[in-house]
Amino acid sequence: MTDVLSFIKNELELKAYKESYLMRRVNARMIRRGVKSVEEYLKLLKNDKEEVTALKDALSINVTSFFRNPEVWQRLKEILEENDEPLKAWSAACADGREPYSLAMLCHETGHEVKIIATDIDEDALNIARKGIYRASSVTNLVKELSFIEDVERYVETDGEVFKIKPQIKKKVTFIKHDIIKNAPPASDFDLVLCRNFLIYIEPEFKPIVTENLYLALKRGGILVLGKTESLPVEGYFEAIDRVNRIFRRV
Repeated sequence: MTDVLSFIKNELELKAYKESYLMRRVNARMIRRGVKSVEEYLKLLKNDKEEVTALKDALSINVTSFFRNPEVWQRLKEILEENDEPLKAWSAACADGREPYSLAMLCHETGHEVKIIATDIDEDALNIARKGIYRASSVTNLVKELSFIEDVERYVETDGEVFKIKPQIKKKVTFIKHDIIKNAPPASDFDLVLCRNFLIYIEPEFKPIVTENLYLALKRGGILVLGKTESLPVEGYFEAIDRVNRIFRRV
């Protein structure tokens, strides 16, 4: 177990991620490949570049939905409605794009012009996001996800189980490959940053790095939204607007 974790953290440069998270993904790959021992799987990684690629893809954090935790989006809507100034926003660790598209729809609802930069380390997820086409399934109820918006047909075309983001929303979002731990923020003048359900997957020692990058990305007074089970590890950078919904303001 130690050897395979060492290989993943050092050779694949994934030191930031929690060992429990890494091993869940390794176990899933072992089952898929029919490998019965960690030692055997380590040999596979060392000799099969395609498996290394598959594991990296599996390690990408891609759990997402439109308007995940609707109560957070409702609170964010109330905050945005306090003024009608144009917004520049960053959706960090955006997975397949449903979060930044949700934000684009919300800003249209509140009357805000918005430019969104959405980033992730997974190029496959970003390719899905750029297409803006999603398919409902037994585990993905897109109608329910999108029910936060009363008249969602203004933003999404539907054809059976296929949901396509309309051009007026797509044009508000630019997708870029970016590592929030290793790279500087894509800009330093954001009014709003969403970094939701990412901190829970990484080791505590790397959280101050992420927090500082989020701080540097925001204008003074800018808004930061975290996942509902996440907390900030560095005091003094942000003040709480809504602690329950993990919405903060840069000081």
